[in-house]
Amino acid sequence: MARVKLQIQQPINEFTLKMILEAQGHIIEDNSADVVITDDYSLAIQYAKTFPTLVLASTQQIPQAVKLMQQGVYGYIFVPFQPDEASMMIERALGQWKIGKAIGKRKSVSLIELETETILKTLAECHFNRSETARRLGIGRNTLWRKLKKIKTKKHNL
Repeated sequence: MARVKLQIQQPINEFTLKMILEAQGHIIEDNSADVVITDDYSLAIQYAKTFPTLVLASTQQIPQAVKLMQQGVYGYIFVPFQPDEASMMIERALGQWKIGKAIGKRKSVSLIELETETILKTLAECHFNRSETARRLGIGRNTLWRKLKKIKTKKHNL
């Protein structure tokens, strides 16, 4: 599970969220956190530069939370808390953060190259079973067949 830093000004929200997250196996830390959750919107923008950051938002605060998301904050957790929402948002934020770091380390590639790489990797993982590959990619078998045909044609033209 994740190490979470809570920067929450309202004690009842901090206590409740802490209990929910600890019950789901997350560790609440101040020093070496993986994710930051805050209700201070000015701090959220600062944290978002170095950590995946989530903000707490009531119904009236959702427009502000969306503006923060446009400035780099990952998302918001709705108050009053739903049992699994905070944990789900933490996992999503961490996943996106890791993907973003991996993409940042990669050389720039075109969308076609990325698609080709993904198709070929998934095909190999499925032991070249095209039906399973199409299912995993969320596309039809005919679409996969056409894409593989283009990949094969492109490789022969090189």
